[in-house]
Amino acid sequence: MEREPFDPADFERLRDSVPWISQVYAHVSLASTNEEAARLARDGAPDGTVVVADYQTAGRGRLDRSWTAEPGTSLLVSWIARPAITRDDFPLLTLATAAAAAEAIERESGVTVDVKWPNDLLARGRKIAGILAEAVNGAAVIGLGLNVRQSEFPDEIAATATSLLRERSRPVGRARLLGVILNAFEPFAAAPRSALESYRARCDTIGKEVRVERPDEEPLTGRALRVADDGSLIVEAGGMETAVAAGDIVHLRV
Repeated sequence: MEREPFDPADFERLRDSVPWISQVYAHVSLASTNEEAARLARDGAPDGTVVVADYQTAGRGRLDRSWTAEPGTSLLVSWIARPAITRDDFPLLTLATAAAAAEAIERESGVTVDVKWPNDLLARGRKIAGILAEAVNGAAVIGLGLNVRQSEFPDEIAATATSLLRERSRPVGRARLLGVILNAFEPFAAAPRSALESYRARCDTIGKEVRVERPDEEPLTGRALRVADDGSLIVEAGGMETAVAAGDIVHLRV
């Protein structure tokens, strides 16, 4: 595997190519980009603050799962968004990020990207990226971990993970790709509901039999019908429709 050298200046130049970006902090190593971005948000950092790292020592995804990647292989980034939207629309920023990232990855790499509700990006059914969005001090802190140059994965995820290199066979520059993603995100951040059409068109969960692991509730097994306007997943189980606002989804084979 050929790792991509990490030059902070490549990422700092995004301020010139992405108009809404206000500042970029590029780290060779960091515990977690989301934790650092959350700290900056609590200190009042402005909209468009970006934190990127070549390597994370304590990266995490949804449900506090760990996220690990070798240096030079992944795009590990978090950014602060302070859009003028209603509180009800804030949860839609996760879906808006997924739609923006999927569109940008396809445009830059040619790899077809689907979405597993709510925030995993898939290529040919295998996970290529994950998104974590958190509300901090009135802002949204949005984290993205994208597999870019991995040629192989640990045994425990080898059957379920992939990377742009494996799907495309030739490298994609991380800084350039991040610029395309952030440019695609801007209009969706201002109007998150405008991302729903793109998200629904890519949502691989719809129509599948699923098991939903829900916080503080019994698992729900049924058929995923649609994504509602508020971003929740509508699941039919036992003749009834249930709106799932948060949970871990397993696509079942039938």
